Amino acid sequence: MRFIVKLIFTIPTIFTTSLNASPVRATLFMTSCCGPFTGEEDHEIYLYDTKKGANYSCKVEHFYGDDGLRYAVSNCNVGTLSNGYSTPLTIITEDRMNKGGIKLKFTFGNSSNMMEVKLIRPENTMINASRYKEDNVVFYSRVLYIADSRINTSEIIGFQNTNDYISTKRTNALDFSELSFTHSSYIALSYSKAFLRIYDYENVYPYLKSGSSPSIIELPLTLSQSEGVITFTYSTKMYVKKTTLQMYPRKAVGTVMTNEFFVPIGAEEKMSNNELEIIIENFGADRSCITIPLEFYDYRSLFGLCHNSDYCIEGGIVK
Repeated sequence: MRFIVKLIFTIPTIFTTSLNASPVRATLFMTSCCGPFTGEEDHEIYLYDTKKGANYSCKVEHFYGDDGLRYAVSNCNVGTLSNGYSTPLTIITEDRMNKGGIKLKFTFGNSSNMMEVKLIRPENTMINASRYKEDNVVFYSRVLYIADSRINTSEIIGFQNTNDYISTKRTNALDFSELSFTHSSYIALSYSKAFLRIYDYENVYPYLKSGSSPSIIELPLTLSQSEGVITFTYSTKMYVKKTTLQMYPRKAVGTVMTNEFFVPIGAEEKMSNNELEIIIENFGADRSCITIPLEFYDYRSLFGLCHNSDYCIEGGIVK
């Protein structure tokens, strides 16, 4: 498995070679945060020397993170490329590494010139909010190692007050302001992607189809955090037909641009037969995948506009 994004572990290392007589600062680059090491796939890392064009050899030893036993040894060369990077170094992984991670020990020239790096990351967790209406989701004693710093990533996620439905505003637009959950962590809010997925079995949105069956519509969401409460907003630009509130991905006759997502007039009952869920990928320090199942609730006032009220007036005043 080859990674591209770089995570930097910086550890001062001083040594001397025939081609490099001055102190250097060796840096280890890895592409994803420390794993998780859950299969037989191998990962690639790189070493970098601040003095570009340096050329020296090293040895890397691989140790199990849980019992400290060495399981592999390989040779490496640093600075063999003109940009100062080493050729790819392979981290040999095995299935048992999904808990304790691994430790890498680099030796340059002799045993007095070395650096050690521990690579570990919590496993991804699948969280369905409907199963945690009474108890919090709690991750204890999770530790993330970045460079030579140890970060406690224990966190608490709460869905006790999270709605299991989504309704509409008076305008018939979906109201995301009613949805939230709680989150407590030592690190800032982080996630890779969040969206509302609609399984449109009832063909409420014929112009948003992608050809799949059953048709799946995904609306990108943005997460915000304030005093430990996570909320959702939707702001994707689409088009809506003013007379029917039908949604279009591109401009069409009778449509205007909008950053709200409407339920078409008269399609409220069909919408309630569709399945909806919010999905959040790689959330928090544990990189969890959170699913929040939702039902559609048709907001209707007692008296108002005809499309969302039990009673309304049609036509004008007769003189």
